[in-house]
Amino acid sequence: NHTIRFKRNFQPSEADCLTIFDQVGHLIKTVAMNSVEDEIILDEGLEAGIYYLKYLSEGYEQVIRIIVDN
Repeated sequence: NHTIRFKRNFQPSEADCLTIFDQVGHLIKTVAMNSVEDEIILDEGLEAGIYYLKYLSEGYEQVIRIIVDN
């Protein structure tokens, strides 16, 4: 079980979402982003490796890389 917590410096819109991919592009999870502070709980957890978080909203897109070290 892994939890990813984050805080934004802006108020998200209803259409904002965050998608998590593994390093070969397989979709792990997509969640709606509804508040300035939020968390994502991954029931199955993540194996050690590199993952990408893609934040998408109207007119904005950002991808960041995270490293999971179990």
